[in-house]
Amino acid sequence: MRNLRYGLLLGASALALAPAAHAADGLSAGVGGELSQYFGYVSNDEDGLGGFDLKSYGEVGFGGELELDNGLTVGVEVVMVGTQGEDDAIDGSHMTIGGGHGLFEIGQLDNVAATMQVSAPDVGLGVNESDIGDWVFSPSDADDDSAFAATYLYLGEGGTNKINYYTPRMNGLQFGVSYMTAFEREGQGMPERDAAARDAFAFGANYEAEFGDAAVAVSAGYLTADAPGEGVADASGFSLGVNVSVGNVTVGASWASTEGHPGGGTDTEVSFDGTGFDVGVAYAFEDAEVSLSYYSGEVEDSVETPGDSTYEAMMASAATGIGEGVSVVGSVFHVAYASDGGEENEGVGAVAGFVVEF
Repeated sequence: MRNLRYGLLLGASALALAPAAHAADGLSAGVGGELSQYFGYVSNDEDGLGGFDLKSYGEVGFGGELELDNGLTVGVEVVMVGTQGEDDAIDGSHMTIGGGHGLFEIGQLDNVAATMQVSAPDVGLGVNESDIGDWVFSPSDADDDSAFAATYLYLGEGGTNKINYYTPRMNGLQFGVSYMTAFEREGQGMPERDAAARDAFAFGANYEAEFGDAAVAVSAGYLTADAPGEGVADASGFSLGVNVSVGNVTVGASWASTEGHPGGGTDTEVSFDGTGFDVGVAYAFEDAEVSLSYYSGEVEDSVETPGDSTYEAMMASAATGIGEGVSVVGSVFHVAYASDGGEENEGVGAVAGFVVEF
């Protein structure tokens, strides 16, 4: 799961730099988050990997904001993992400074190419950057940092410290840019020049508009990082996405292409060269939604092994609200994985659960 924002901070409105000022009142803090409890049954072709299981996913955010006397708004947020079994209890932390000309975000959070991305509609467990790999075993080492299983651009940057800037949305159009000194930084020490992709930039843009009973959202993203040394490819990725809604029906798709090596940038045996796309359709009833989605992705994976690792998934989902912030969701799916080494696994399953947002 990636860093979530829980509405504790101001939206991507705008920033006007000005001299420091004192706040009339102290920071107004709050708490928000999401907790999901799923149960389901899955059958894997790989022996011993199927059956009934229970899974929990969750994050909790603490934060708030204050308005300074000069009109700037300053916010902070710390996101904690809400379930056991994660390596780090803190999933990210950042601050914001906003005003009349845009919004700055500083800290550990996702880059703008990912946050501004539009993808196919999906109301269930999801096939794009989802937790479906927890249910169906993948024999490949490829993951959703590449286009193998996600059209969101990360390329192994690992939620590292960064500066994001978003312009105000004008006539439906908004732009963003991110800067990272290095990928996958450990602690607060200076990054080693030969141990991580460096001087990374991400760019994002999206457009949102309504036309009577119809609405459209379009996005584009680009991420690039310099390789740490000779013989290692630079990391780069490009993404596109679109959603169109008419009445109760929404159709959408997204696509991404990624290149280079993961995270630290020194693992020349693994390649992120690949593409992926998703398509989907959703229909909204008065108090429920249904969706049908599909994802197909491939990535070179092991450089020494011919061929690509592949991922293909189809999912039908439904969701309905049963109270303020409480939803019941369910998905049935078929997933097929294949590694570039010739190993394969397919799985079918049905999963249902409760999602609580607070």
